Amino acid sequence: MNLTELQDAIVARLGAVTAITDALGSVPGAYQTHAIYTRVPQSINSEDDAPFPFVTVSIVAPSAFDTKTDTGADVTIDVHVWSRGNTLAVPLGLSDTIYDALHRYDLTVSGANVVNCLFENGTMIMDPDGLTTHVIRTFRVTYFLT
Repeated sequence: MNLTELQDAIVARLGAVTAITDALGSVPGAYQTHAIYTRVPQSINSEDDAPFPFVTVSIVAPSAFDTKTDTGADVTIDVHVWSRGNTLAVPLGLSDTIYDALHRYDLTVSGANVVNCLFENGTMIMDPDGLTTHVIRTFRVTYFLT
């Protein structure tokens, strides 16, 4: 399986959950209507390009999960919530909703049988800019190729 297909399945799942998309910044004039990215759009004046809050999804560490008869992988995926404001309610609320959307969810990925998608760990970081809260939720996806 192409890891991009797995990443796209995660983005599609998050984009299908109204509680997530309603809480995110809008992306006027873009190819999508909600701020869930695999690569955040930025330019020289990047402060205005990605509306807060927004979510990014990244593949962290794929590793082989083969058996005698099957080829598979165990993939660590980070889902990042980026937010600005005087409260932690938005980033923590979004990260809780992301957990609910992905933990033990039966992902559909072309060419693969996804065994599980499980929450592994999380952390919260206050960025050095003093404005941005960054919450990371890590999920482990195990699959076999079909």
